[in-house]
Amino acid sequence: MKTRKADWKAYFQLIHRANIPLLVLLGYFLVQLVYSRISTDLVPFASKIYTGEILDTAQIGQYVLLAVMIAIWLVQNLFQYLFTYRTDRQFQLVTWQSMVHLPMAALDKQNAATLPSRVTSDSTKLSMQFLQMVGVLTSVYTIYVTLSNVRKDSAFMAGFMLKMLG
Repeated sequence: MKTRKADWKAYFQLIHRANIPLLVLLGYFLVQLVYSRISTDLVPFASKIYTGEILDTAQIGQYVLLAVMIAIWLVQNLFQYLFTYRTDRQFQLVTWQSMVHLPMAALDKQNAATLPSRVTSDSTKLSMQFLQMVGVLTSVYTIYVTLSNVRKDSAFMAGFMLKMLG
């Protein structure tokens, strides 16, 4: 079986021609980082709620932080929608333009139903690829923040345990 060599040059040319909204993608990434940081900082707050400390006056700031987190989640979804919609549309336009200029012999080899399907599904896969890349970067950041919080908490817990035992 003959394997095709990956052509990265054509891929990057397609991305360049599609003129994807990189500022919206950057905004989505930054909002996801803020959301990730706030969600990891609210873990002690959630544990206090589970223990029944719901109406403690010292937790008012954390309730505000929870409301901010919900607002950031809404903004994050707005950025994701804007990026997906615009990117899908741009990739579809670029793909249709390239298909219009194909010779008839190339179009005769393809099934008539597969061409529109390829345009829509391939453009969606390409835009999701960018969002997944941002998701992976955000996950790495979240793991880092979580591990740094665990390290701080474990030092605190070790001191607390020594105080209790001693």
